[in-house]
Amino acid sequence: MSNNFLKDDPSVRASFQSILPFDWATIPKMSRKEKKVMALSQEYGVGAYGLSIPVRGLRGELGVLTVTSNQEGVFTGEHRHHHIRTFAQIGTYFHEWFSVESGLRLPSDIPRLSWREKECLAHCANGLMAQRISEKLGISEAAIRLYLSSARHKLQSQTTCGAVAKAIRLGII
Repeated sequence: MSNNFLKDDPSVRASFQSILPFDWATIPKMSRKEKKVMALSQEYGVGAYGLSIPVRGLRGELGVLTVTSNQEGVFTGEHRHHHIRTFAQIGTYFHEWFSVESGLRLPSDIPRLSWREKECLAHCANGLMAQRISEKLGISEAAIRLYLSSARHKLQSQTTCGAVAKAIRLGII
């Protein structure tokens, strides 16, 4: 990039400083250069409102999925959690795929997961949290967390979202 927009993009800066998804409206104080990058990006069709989701890989690599809109408030309010859950899964899935396809990571053999581990991951893929999965399966929340932890370990993923993405990619769930 001749103008090095990445260096002066406030959403990229904020992604390095956060592990949680964030709405662009929450980015603290922008420099003059950062404001210029945001204005230029809007001239090229990037929405004025954005949601950025930092995605971290097993070996510390960082990816960012950003979605934008010109509609104010689309990433806040009642739909916020739905957007975050959906796009976090998409971002993690894409990051996993890209890491293998680009040669950053070797494709792994398909690990063997227990039927309970698969079941818990499948429920996570559908947006359920440990407490709700516990109620649905009639087993303790601690057991659910243990199954998910074991699945993350077997799938070599730091996050449950990453484990779900990898399990889907490998055809496990």
